[in-house]
Amino acid sequence: MFEFNATFLISMISFAVFILIMNRIFYKPILDVIEKRQKLINENYQCAKNSHDTAEMLLKQKDERLNDTLEKARKITQDKISQAEKEVQTILVGAKNASKERIEASRAELAKKEEQIRKDTDKNIKSLAGEISKKLLGNDIFEEYFKDYNTDGKV
Repeated sequence: MFEFNATFLISMISFAVFILIMNRIFYKPILDVIEKRQKLINENYQCAKNSHDTAEMLLKQKDERLNDTLEKARKITQDKISQAEKEVQTILVGAKNASKERIEASRAELAKKEEQIRKDTDKNIKSLAGEISKKLLGNDIFEEYFKDYNTDGKV
């Protein structure tokens, strides 16, 4: 079996001293470095997570503002298109009315010219008929026949 003597006791004490020395010199500094490293990793992770959350929030805000701006732009565009269509209709109606007025004025002017030409033609016809009757018949029968005849062609 085992013998317990002083060597065993000295080995135990020297092992305990060795553990204490190793703990102070080697394990404790390594554990401190590991704790600091873990703390730094946790802080960086938390900072990165916060940055990521902030970036996502800013991205959502940007998307919302972009969508709002696009909607406003669409509305403005539609309003401007509607306004332009109304202006075009107004201009077209004005142009149609102006052309109708010009057409009516031209028709009235043409009617006046036609009437004037008819009057001139009637006078020319009467004078030519009178001259022809004078030359053919030798007298003024035409004037007697047409003395009651007015320029409208009515007796």
